Amino acid sequence: MKTLEKAFADYILAEKLFTKQDRLLLAISGGLDSIVCAALLRANGFSVEWAHMNFQLRGEESARDEDFVRRLSADWDLPLHIAHRNTVALAAERKLSIQETARQLRYEWFEELRQHHFDRIVTAHHADDHAETFLLQLMRGTGISGLAGIPLKRGPIVRPLLFASRAELQAYATAKGLSWVEDSSNEKIDYSRNRLRHQLLPLMETAFPGVAKQVAASATHVREQQFWYEEAIHRQLKKMRVVESEKEKMPALLLAKTPGAKTLFFEWLYQKGFQPGEIDTAWKLVSSQTGAYVDANGYRLLRNRNWLELERLSMTVGSIGLIETGTGSIQHDQYKLSWRLQEYKGEAIPTSPNTAWLDSRHIEFPILVRRWKTGDYFYPLGMPSKKKIARFMTDLRLSRTEKDQAYVLASAKKILWLAGRRIDHRFRVTASTKEVLVLEWINTAH
Repeated sequence: MKTLEKAFADYILAEKLFTKQDRLLLAISGGLDSIVCAALLRANGFSVEWAHMNFQLRGEESARDEDFVRRLSADWDLPLHIAHRNTVALAAERKLSIQETARQLRYEWFEELRQHHFDRIVTAHHADDHAETFLLQLMRGTGISGLAGIPLKRGPIVRPLLFASRAELQAYATAKGLSWVEDSSNEKIDYSRNRLRHQLLPLMETAFPGVAKQVAASATHVREQQFWYEEAIHRQLKKMRVVESEKEKMPALLLAKTPGAKTLFFEWLYQKGFQPGEIDTAWKLVSSQTGAYVDANGYRLLRNRNWLELERLSMTVGSIGLIETGTGSIQHDQYKLSWRLQEYKGEAIPTSPNTAWLDSRHIEFPILVRRWKTGDYFYPLGMPSKKKIARFMTDLRLSRTEKDQAYVLASAKKILWLAGRRIDHRFRVTASTKEVLVLEWINTAH
């Protein structure tokens, strides 16, 4: 029977994960998985250093783990890198869960270290982790990429233990007399993965012995099939998707008639970070009327006549700027507003809609720069009567996204300019104008 040390070396060679000439950085927590991985790398003669991050989440237990790793690295005469992070504070700052923040912090730091010293980052994920990820993704609803489980390689990150079960790792550790620390949070069932690990998988093992390893094998098969699947999806998307400077478009009627349309649609949006439930909702746009839309993950998918248009929502609702002096500029996302006061001597006024010349006599500072809102109205240049901003934009046949990104400039509760579209007739330049306020509205993304 092949020993775990031999199986480990053979797996690395077969999958071309790294060689003995590579400098390796091992993510080490002090738990069973990372300690066994460290021992197997050492037994096979690989060049490795350790990296341990203290997330400061478990008080004395976090300090205990760090101390254990320090002492073990000294005993084994291996270089050790230590980092500390206030994960709770950073999670609040990033507006993410503590688990997601910890994951980001760990990999950000690993990458910083790698760029200076290392060829590969090694993590100790094993077959049970692989199976758990497959089942979690399956229960949440996912595409084929989710069912591929934990990737064996992702850039410089490699996972040489995906072939081995936790039981095999524990048997090896016991036989070799290895010691490790236990993370008490792994026993809590507050998290989905822990409920799966401690409740569902043991029940599945009772009915189907060895099920975790079989599920992990299935995930590996999916991972191998994923290449051909993605190739086919890429070719079909290339045929149907129209990519413009700020949006992507898909012909709705042609999509509906395409074999496997829902799969193609799913992968299009899943790549943009849409969740499965959001994609199910978005699919209804294929048969919706013009103007219907779905917002998700910072994008808007809009049904605009015969097209499905996907565009990033770059403007923040309710964002406000203030013009208080005669010269200056405001930058917001891809938009820049510049202004200046200048003498008017009867010269021709620029015709570009992105430039506005206004008679300064009728303008009161400060000028408010804000998103338009329901009820806003102005007197469009050349029109004798007032018109609601919403109606004016509809008459221009602007898309839903263009309407949502519209800004107005207001002075003393009067609209001066629908930015980039039309000035208000009341502030136009006339023969008696002596000074103008020159405004320029620039989309810096173009």
